Amino acid sequence: MSDIAMKQEPTPPEPPTPAAPSDTDARIVAARALFAGNLLGTPAAPTKAGFLALARASKDVWNAWRKAYPEPMPDFSGLNFSGDAAIDFSGFSFAGGRVDEETKEPIHCVDFTGCTFGDKASFEGAQFGKWASFMGAQFGDKASFDAWDESATRNFWRKLGGEEFAQQRASYAEAQGLRSDAFDYISFCGAQFKGEVSFQGRIFLSKTDFGPTPDEITVKTPDGEKVIPKGQKTSFRGIPNFHGCTLHQNTSIIDAEFLAPPSAEAARAYRTLKLAFAEQHAIREEQKFFKLEMQAETGIATGSKKRLYQLYEIISDYGFSLKHPLKYWLYCLAGFALIYGLHTETYGWNGNISRERTLQWVHYALLNAVPLPGFDKNLELLRSDLFSNEAIIQFIVTVLEILHKTVSLLAFFLIGLALRNLFKMKG
Repeated sequence: MSDIAMKQEPTPPEPPTPAAPSDTDARIVAARALFAGNLLGTPAAPTKAGFLALARASKDVWNAWRKAYPEPMPDFSGLNFSGDAAIDFSGFSFAGGRVDEETKEPIHCVDFTGCTFGDKASFEGAQFGKWASFMGAQFGDKASFDAWDESATRNFWRKLGGEEFAQQRASYAEAQGLRSDAFDYISFCGAQFKGEVSFQGRIFLSKTDFGPTPDEITVKTPDGEKVIPKGQKTSFRGIPNFHGCTLHQNTSIIDAEFLAPPSAEAARAYRTLKLAFAEQHAIREEQKFFKLEMQAETGIATGSKKRLYQLYEIISDYGFSLKHPLKYWLYCLAGFALIYGLHTETYGWNGNISRERTLQWVHYALLNAVPLPGFDKNLELLRSDLFSNEAIIQFIVTVLEILHKTVSLLAFFLIGLALRNLFKMKG
C-alpha cells in the first residue's frame, strides 16, 4: 500500500511584506493572513487544510500566493469538493515546484488523488505545470477541463486585477512554461466520471494516463483513510469530449471503460478519438473507438439500418471477432447440409442411405461451403447423382447453392477482416 500524502519541505524564510502594497501584493497579504493560526501551516509550507483555505479564499488570492510561493506542492488528496463544498478551479495556477536533490530536476505537481467532485466541477484554463494526479477521483456530471486560449487567459487576469496584473501574470506564466491550453504529465488512473466530461481544446504534451490504478492507494481524508483498489479502471459513464485536442503518443486509454448511452453526440466523441489515434498509427486504440462509434450508431439507428448494424455486431463484433464468423460459417454448413440431405433423401436416395451416398452428400455440402473456383464440374456431377432431375428440385437446389455460397463468402470475408484487424494490418 502506498501513501500519497506529500512530504513537507523545510520552511524557507518569508519575504517581508511591502509597506504600501499594490493590488497584487494585497492579495499576497490576504493569503498570508490566512495562516495566522497554527492549523494551516505557513504560507511557505501549508498543510492540506492550508491549501484548501487558500483555494476557498478566491482565484486571485490563490494565484498571487502561488506566484510568491512556487515551491509547495498543492495537496488536495482525499478531499470532498461536492455539494456546498464545491470550488470552481477555473483559471487556477497549480504549477510551481522544487528541485529534486538527486536529479536536480524541477518537480512540479498538484495532487487531487481520491478527491470527490460534484456536478459541473470546473478546471477550465487551469495551469497544472509538470505533473498532476487525479488518480481514483470521482466526478459528477459535466466536469470540464477545457482549454483557454491566450486572449481568454489575458482577459481573465485583466478582470481579476487590471492590465498591470494581467501583464505580470503573463510574464510569470511564460517564465514558468505555464499554459492554459496544455497539460504536461497528468494521471486519471482509476478516475470515475459519472457523467459528461470535457477536455476540449487541450494539448497533451506528455504522458497521459487513463489506465487502471497500478497499485492499491491509500489517501488521507478528513474522516480517516480512503483506499483505492489496485486495478480500478477509469470509467466514463457519460460522453468524453476530446474535440479539438492534441493527444500525446504516450496516452494510455485502451483499458478505460466507456459506458455512455448511445447517441449522436457519443458517436461523434468516439469518432474524434478514433481519428486522433489513427493519426498516431495507434491501431489498437483506433479499433477500440471504431467499435464504440459503431455501437453508438447501432443504438440510434432505426429500421433496416439498425437490423444491419445489429447483424454486423452479432456475426463479427464489427469486424474484430474470429470466433463469431467461424461459428456462423459452421452453422450455415450444418444447416444447408441438412436441407440438401432432406431433398436428397426424398428424391435421390429413395430412403436408401448408403456410405457412398453420405460421402457424396458431405462432399457436395463442403464444396458449396468453400466456394473456390475450379470445382464447378465436380458440383455438377454430384448434383446429378444426388438430386432428382425434376425441374422444381433442380430450381430449389440451384437457389440453395447460391444462398450457401453467398453466406460462405461473407463468412470468409469477415474472417479475413478480423485477421487484418487483430494483426493490425493496414490496407
